[in-house]
Amino acid sequence: MIKIKYFFSDYCQGCMELNPIIKKISNEGYNVEFIDVQNDEGKTFKKYGVANVPTTVIIKNEKPVLWFIGTKQKDNILKKVKEINGI
Repeated sequence: MIKIKYFFSDYCQGCMELNPIIKKISNEGYNVEFIDVQNDEGKTFKKYGVANVPTTVIIKNEKPVLWFIGTKQKDNILKKVKEINGI
């Protein structure tokens, strides 16, 4: 199963724009686990090399395979998820 870790901050404008997109994808029934990581969880930020928010990390087989930095459109995210899943 693919996991998507979404790194965000409550004060970040880009995060406020991306959050509804992430929530919409997570409610559409894709075989993806979504994990929200707020900026106060520093160890997780360091583990994935996240320096800016919003950052979205796609993980397959427990290994990060793709990073999105900044706001992305729903179709762009889903395209990458499908490519990684081999769909």
